[in-house]
Amino acid sequence: MDTITKRFDQVEQNTKGAASASSFEEQSAIQQNQWREFQMQSKEVPATIDALNILQLQEDISELKAILMDLNFRNVVEKGP
Repeated sequence: MDTITKRFDQVEQNTKGAASASSFEEQSAIQQNQWREFQMQSKEVPATIDALNILQLQEDISELKAILMDLNFRNVVEKGP
């Protein structure tokens, strides 16, 4: 009887091992797909940065800051002490 129980235990362990291997393969495939998606998205980043035109944005922000400071100064002068 012990021999049969041991044999069933071995079969169960082998089955678990096969299930673990299958699960590992599935997880590996998922990770590979995620990695490919990440690589594709990272290739799009330079084009996105170019589209933003950061230098123009910096100039626009500087101009806006100057306008706001001027308006603030005018507001203070008009109200006066």
